[in-house]
Amino acid sequence: MLRAGVGYSVSSSTGDAAAQAAGAALDQAGLPKAEAALCFATSAHAGAYPLMLRVVREHLKTQNVVGCSARGVIATGREMENGAAIVIMALGADALRARRVFVPGLREHPRKTAVKLAQSVKPLSGKTNLLLLFPDSYNVNPA
Repeated sequence: MLRAGVGYSVSSSTGDAAAQAAGAALDQAGLPKAEAALCFATSAHAGAYPLMLRVVREHLKTQNVVGCSARGVIATGREMENGAAIVIMALGADALRARRVFVPGLREHPRKTAVKLAQSVKPLSGKTNLLLLFPDSYNVNPA
């Protein structure tokens, strides 16, 4: 059975916001750890995206964190714009297997980036796979 939970924070402290959102997502899902996560953050956190990703990974106990920056985010019936916000969806299931693929260079070389992305995901393709694509011109590098 798939389990999912959503958490958010409007704290202006990126580390605190990431920890709060990740913890709330795990709590709502009833998971001790996530297999994968979707993470969306407003540009107010742009200067600390690497910190945000590190904190989210640590709290969710997964490297499979994907997402992008956003002008605004929506979670739990609330829309958050014009300020700091992080939203995280934590996912887990016995049969869920996730793999994050990151291909940098979208802003500078969009065509080359598209070719690299296709080459990266082709070996992973299958009849029951789902590809979630989040192009982000800020180039949030999860490394």
